[in-house]
Amino acid sequence: MAAPLSVCTKEEQRGVIRFLWSEDAPGAEIHRRPSAQYGVSALPRRSVYEWIEKFQHGRTSVKDEESAGRPSTSITDSNVEDARAMILENRRVTIDEVANHFEISHGSAYDIIHNRLGFCEVCARLVAKEFTEEQKNNRVAICQRLLDRYANEGEAFLTRIVTGDETWVHHFAPESKRQTMEWKHPGSPVKKKFKSQPSAGKVMLTIFWDSQGVILEHYLERGTTVNSVRYTEMLSTELKPAI
Repeated sequence: MAAPLSVCTKEEQRGVIRFLWSEDAPGAEIHRRPSAQYGVSALPRRSVYEWIEKFQHGRTSVKDEESAGRPSTSITDSNVEDARAMILENRRVTIDEVANHFEISHGSAYDIIHNRLGFCEVCARLVAKEFTEEQKNNRVAICQRLLDRYANEGEAFLTRIVTGDETWVHHFAPESKRQTMEWKHPGSPVKKKFKSQPSAGKVMLTIFWDSQGVILEHYLERGTTVNSVRYTEMLSTELKPAI
């Protein structure tokens, strides 16, 4: 749903900024409130703080001052709106592609994208793997069954849950900086510690635990790999008796 005041002028927003500033509202609040009402047309955070600073230094007018130099013809309202549409159509468009499309400089394109439109580039969040719809539905069904059991059995159900994980364990792990801490007098010499790396030799540790603590530690034999057969054998011959 579009913001109630998505059609507005910069002067109108600057007037709101001046009003909120006169009430001693913090900068974050002054930026948040207009953003909620003006939506994508709201001034970016940088511009809001710039105008707050101007008002603090005695500025009263919310209109742009006339420039003594040659006016810029590259950053126009038309270019700004066309750039917005271009970015919304392709979120991976580059600044140079925008500059080439409008035949403007890289700096002008940057100003339009970052300062006028308030866009910033962010990387996609990496996740472990992509699940199919069937896998998602299975996970939801399993979680629902667990919630139902907890509702029926209470805390006693949680004490019977056993979980596990795997990790690499190095043959030698260097002492951490905090582990070297010791008491000394102000005149005692400073103790030095040479930087060292974990040993190259390592082994795969599979560990299982419940609410009371560790139940089983299993170290994978050298030269073997974890597969369904090996994992099932470990569950039946080692974990089950340990439980």
